[in-house]
Amino acid sequence: YILGAICLAAGIFGWTKYRGYQRSIQVAAEQQAQSESCFKLTSDYTAFKTTLEQAKKTSPEIDLTSETTGLTKLQPSVSRCELTASNSQLQELKTSLDQKLAKDRQRGTLKGSVLDQKTPVAAELLVLKDSKSVTSAKSGADGNFSIELKPDKYNLEATVTGYDKFSQSFEIIDAKETVLAVALVKTKVVAASPTPTPTAKATVSAKATAKPTATPTPAATAAPAEAIDDGIYSKASIETERGSFTTHLLKMDLANYTMRVDTAADDDCSDNCPVKSLSSFVGGNGGVAGIHGSYFCPSSYKDCSGKTNSFYFKLYNGRLGKKINWSNGLGDFLPFLMINQSGQPQYFNSWSDASNLAMQTGISSRPNLISNGQVVLKDSDLDSDKERYTKSSRGWLAIKGQSIYAAVVLGATVTDSAFVAKALGVDYALNLDGGGSTALYYGGAYKVGPGRELPNAVIFIRK
Repeated sequence: YILGAICLAAGIFGWTKYRGYQRSIQVAAEQQAQSESCFKLTSDYTAFKTTLEQAKKTSPEIDLTSETTGLTKLQPSVSRCELTASNSQLQELKTSLDQKLAKDRQRGTLKGSVLDQKTPVAAELLVLKDSKSVTSAKSGADGNFSIELKPDKYNLEATVTGYDKFSQSFEIIDAKETVLAVALVKTKVVAASPTPTPTAKATVSAKATAKPTATPTPAATAAPAEAIDDGIYSKASIETERGSFTTHLLKMDLANYTMRVDTAADDDCSDNCPVKSLSSFVGGNGGVAGIHGSYFCPSSYKDCSGKTNSFYFKLYNGRLGKKINWSNGLGDFLPFLMINQSGQPQYFNSWSDASNLAMQTGISSRPNLISNGQVVLKDSDLDSDKERYTKSSRGWLAIKGQSIYAAVVLGATVTDSAFVAKALGVDYALNLDGGGSTALYYGGAYKVGPGRELPNAVIFIRK
C-alpha cells in the first residue's frame, strides 16, 4: 500500500508539472500572438497616417478634417493596444479616406479656347456655382485653358478689357472632358454727338454789346465721392493681378499712434467667453480707430457648442500687459505681429520665435499672407473651400516701414486679399477674421460693420 501511494503521488506530481509546462507554453504563445497583433496595429496606424498626410499634399482641396481628427483620437487606443476597438475605428477611417479619394478621382475637365473670332486672347476666367466663386484660371497666350472640377453644374465667366463680359453655363460629368468655346465680342463704343453751335440771337436794342467776361479755367475734377483718403483712413478700389477690390485701409504711423491688442476677457477663456463691439474696444482704450481681431468660435455656429466665443490664438493684451493663450499648446507656429518695448513693429513667421521676447502688444492669426513684400500664401495654408473660393469681406494686419496697416477688403477670397496687401506695398501681413465678424472703426463711426461682437480686437491710440 505504501509503495502504491508513493507511485500515485509521483504520478500526480508529474502530471501537475506537465500541465503547468503546457500552460506556460500556451501563455507564451498567447503573449506572442498579442505582441504580433499590437505590432500589426501600430504598423497599420502608421501606414494610414502616412497615406493621409500624402493625400493632404496631393489633394489639398479635399476636406480631410474628420479623418485627421479621428486619427488623433485613435492614437491613445493604439498605444494601449486596444485591438478590437482600434482596428474597427481604423478600418472606418480607411474606408472614409478611400471613398473621398475615389470621388475626387472622378473629376472632369473643362477645356476650351478664348477667341476674338480666330485670334486667341488671354483672359481671366471665373467658375461659379449658384452665383458663388468656385475657382479662377487664366487662358494662355494661345487662348487655351483647362480646369479640373467635380461633377456638377457651373457657370463660366470671362472678363477682358475692351470686350463684353462672357457668361455661359456648363456641366461636368464624372471623369469626362467638357469643351467650351469662349467667343468674345468687342464692346461697341458710341461716339458722343457733336454739340451744335448755338444760333446767335438778334439784338433788340442798338446798345453796344458788352464785352463778355472771360470764362475761368475749370479746376481739376475731384476724385469720385467713393474714393476717400485723409492720410489715415482711405477707401479705394485697389488694382491687383487678380482684379480690382474695394479696400478700407487704416495707415497708422507709430510715431504718432500706439497699437494695442485687447481682449474682452482678462484671462484665458475656453467657453462662454465675454464679447463686445469694436466701438466699445476703441472707446474703452481711448482710441481713435480699430479693426476686428483673430478668428473665433461665435455662438451662432452649432459646432461651437462648448467653446462659445473662444479663440486659441496667442495674444499679448496691451491694456493688461498680459499673455493670453500663451501656454495652450495651440497655434505655436502661426505668424505673430508685435510691437516691441521700443515701440517698433516686428513680424515673425512663427509665434514660437517671439514667445520669450519683451513686447508692448502682439497678435497671432492665420494664414501668413506677405513676407518681404511678396505673397507667401499657399493653397495648403487655407483650411476650407470657404477660404479658397468664397468672395467675402477679409481683414488683415500688416507692417510697412514704421507704420501699421489695417485693412478690410470687400468681395475677396483670402488669396485675393493677399494680393491687395502686395499691391499696397506692405512688408509683412497676416490674415485676420472676416465675414460676419468684419468691422473697421475710425473717426467715431463704423466704416465697415459693426458685425458680430468680438472677443478681441486691435485698437490704435493717439500718443
